Amino acid sequence: MRALRWTIVMGLLGAWAASATAQEEGEAPRRPVIGELAPDLLYRENDKDKGEPLLGKQRDHIVVLLFFRTDDSASADAVATLNKLHKDLGKRGVTIYGLSPEKKEKSDSFIKGKQIEFTTFWGGATNRYYDVSAFPKVYLIDTKGILVDRFHPGDNLEERVRAQMRKTPPVGADPDALKNHLSAAKQALESKNYGRAYTLAKDVDTLAEKDSDLNKNATKLLEQIQEAAKKGLDDAREAIKAKDYDKACRILAEISVYLEGTPIAGEAGNEIGRLLGDRELKPKMRKALDNAKGQLLNDQAAEHEAGKRYLEAIKVYRETIDKYADTEAAAAAEKAIERISSDPKTKEAIAKFRVEEEADRWLDLGDRFAKIKMYNKAREYYELVREKHPEASAAAKVKDRLKNLPEEQPEEQPEEPASTEPAAEKGGEKG
Repeated sequence: MRALRWTIVMGLLGAWAASATAQEEGEAPRRPVIGELAPDLLYRENDKDKGEPLLGKQRDHIVVLLFFRTDDSASADAVATLNKLHKDLGKRGVTIYGLSPEKKEKSDSFIKGKQIEFTTFWGGATNRYYDVSAFPKVYLIDTKGILVDRFHPGDNLEERVRAQMRKTPPVGADPDALKNHLSAAKQALESKNYGRAYTLAKDVDTLAEKDSDLNKNATKLLEQIQEAAKKGLDDAREAIKAKDYDKACRILAEISVYLEGTPIAGEAGNEIGRLLGDRELKPKMRKALDNAKGQLLNDQAAEHEAGKRYLEAIKVYRETIDKYADTEAAAAAEKAIERISSDPKTKEAIAKFRVEEEADRWLDLGDRFAKIKMYNKAREYYELVREKHPEASAAAKVKDRLKNLPEEQPEEQPEEPASTEPAAEKGGEKG
């Protein structure tokens, strides 16, 4: 999967109000505060686009922001760890964004050279808004949008992210969900669905509290799955002897793709190499591998769907269709998108998510204007929540805010800030 490369608009929702006066005097923008709502970032596709909030779309996720430079060796070193986290935890509600202040040409070259898998952005002055004086720097944001940590990626990056998942688990990564995953892994093993069993058990093993009963049970199950997969590999070899190549290719592809990195996957790879060396069997083997990769993506999409992250689920299903067309996995993805799109309850959930997202953004803007005593502007955003989205959870909060909001004194009212930075354009693609 290639990384998505967009330009960050050089301004931040929530931060630009507080920093406008300071910037007129040449000072740095307001520093984000640990324990407070993280200032949102804007991105847009072209000069005419007003821009959309980036972090606001990731509520109920844990967000990892990596501020990097292409000429920095420590930035390059962080990529491998973040690629691994993206692969292991992306389907469990962890979102990773890379942000570089450099131009598109440098950023693109770095992204391709390091094979970055997570979403990245180029351009913009976001590092100033987030007070990044030295690269690289990681900011960690919890499921409520609160900035909870700030550190160098070499300082136990993976451990910190996993620890935060245990503190504020996204939907699908909480203890009850992990117990369900372990149960589903056992059922998949009984059905000889080794790949699905392995990925579910692996998730529990990596997300459960270390040395907990859940963690120990998952570790034990992983060993059992790998032993069972060896028998599956023997079945594939027997199928090859019997010239049942469809069965052999399916088993080998599943073990190779799902159990990647394990010794048994290496053995399956040797068998796959032999089949690929046969001119007649090569297309069949390649299609089986594509289908297994598509099935793995569909499993990830299904996890998003189970966590009610429907927009993300649709995005991953579409990736299956785009990358692995003409496979059973692609056909299954098309049906899944149709099911999600036509389900009235799902439509309602997506609409509610968008309402909550916009209401939370307006509430945040109102709070930030209130902090700098721009009460008229604060009242404007609070009223937007009350009038446009009275059913949102933020509406109850603005009721109290409006009741206690002071009147703004005319002589204290500063000029409304304009956009503090020039326009920027989106680049790159999702692969």
